[in-house]
Amino acid sequence: GISMINGYRFNDYFYMGVGIGFAYSNALNAVSIKENGSKSEYRTGAYLIPLFADFKANFTSGKISPFFLLNAGYTFDAAQHLQDAPGVMVEPALGVDFKFSGKKALYALVGFNLQHGEYTFIRNIGTTTSDWEVNNKSEMFKAVSIRVGFKF
Repeated sequence: GISMINGYRFNDYFYMGVGIGFAYSNALNAVSIKENGSKSEYRTGAYLIPLFADFKANFTSGKISPFFLLNAGYTFDAAQHLQDAPGVMVEPALGVDFKFSGKKALYALVGFNLQHGEYTFIRNIGTTTSDWEVNNKSEMFKAVSIRVGFKF
């Protein structure tokens, strides 16, 4: 995915902004478990649009500055015409700014992304195809995020 964040740096240590992005995900939409224990996953391409608040705290004001970042917001699914959004997203992260002249900097970060998602869980509980247990599941999907970016 790709994102753009615009905001305001209050001082050398604290920044707050608003971001929007675009990402593609091979999203899980169903899991089927048959009586014999075989498992199938069904996935659908999703075009995601995250809209989020960005909070950043730098630990130092030098040329190399470690930071803590928190993104929190909501993700929309453009393929579903913004009707059935995946939902809430939260991403805490740790990173380092490598400052150049003026306001320009390169940064790298590692974070933990939590994204709400829903899927259908289907399980065969008998010997015929009519013996299916169908449950809609809602949970927070987890992923490690690694990013490199440029600030100006």
